This record gives sequence, C-alpha cells and structure tokens, in this order.
Amino acid sequence: MVSFYNERIEICKKCDSYNHITSQCKECGCFMILKAKLKNSSCPLKKWSRKARNMAYFAELHFDNVVKQIVVVNDDVIGENVFPESEKIGQDFLKSLYGQHTVWKQTSPNGEYRKGYAHMSGIYNPTLDVFLEKKPYNSWILNPQSLQWEAPLPMPDEDHSYEWDEISLSWKKTNSKPD
Repeated sequence: MVSFYNERIEICKKCDSYNHITSQCKECGCFMILKAKLKNSSCPLKKWSRKARNMAYFAELHFDNVVKQIVVVNDDVIGENVFPESEKIGQDFLKSLYGQHTVWKQTSPNGEYRKGYAHMSGIYNPTLDVFLEKKPYNSWILNPQSLQWEAPLPMPDEDHSYEWDEISLSWKKTNSKPD
C-alpha cells in the first residue's frame, strides 16, 4: 500500500509547478518534501487534498465588511468537504444559529485561500475576495500586488525611525533608533 506522502510526492513531481531542484511548489512556495507529510495540507492547484479532518473557520462580517467575529464549524457539519464546497454548508449552518441576516465567509488559517486569515476588525474585500488587516490610516492605499496597506509617501530611507503623521500626511522622525 502506497502512503499518502508517496502518492502526493509522485503527483507533485509530475506537475509543471514543481521545482525539481529545490523540491518547492512554484504556486505556494512550500517545500513539498515537508508539506506532503502534513495530513492537514492540500495542493493549491487541487491535485491532492488534506487527509486529516479539520475544523472550518468562518468570519462574520458587519454590513461594511469588517470582521465581527470568527467561529469554528466542526467537521460533523462540514463532513469531508473542502473549500469552496465547505463554505456554503458552513454558511447555511451558521445562519441557522445566528440568523438569516448574518453574512459569513470562510477563512483559512494557513492562507490557502483568500490570501490570509481573517483578523478581528480586519476587513473582507469582496472585489479581490481576500481578507485584509485593518487599514492603519485613512490616507493609506492598498497595494493590489502585495495586499498590504501603504502610505501615500514612501518612508525616508535614512538612519532614523519614522512614524506616520496622518494630520500632515507625512513621515515624522521619532527619537528611537531603527531596529
């Protein structure tokens, strides 16, 4: 009998996204000789799925897409289904508990989907279908490539520490030295 590890590695070795020199997946960046051993892991291209049963995590959203709470739905509800199939099952279950007016999105603790885990007071961006950290300042804008909030001006590249001043919309020197 072939182990799930050997099965996964054989699938990876035949994939165009597998780097044979480093044993890394070009999609997720993981070292497959390690990731394939984790029963909880899955292929980002859905060529193999998790072997361990897991919990499914859901974020409840306010009307403005701010994360209100994060709850776990047991596999007794989700069964063997994985994202995206598990999302509809979990949403229906949570609406039966919290009310039909509630809005739920499944989130991934390891960033397998929606680019990251939902954080309390973070936001869900429906256009990009991602969870983002809370916007630090009103003037900051989202970098669509990195999905990180950035100041409208680059931080001065000097041997000092700076903090953003939202009133003047500029970087101000602090008394502390950079780390």
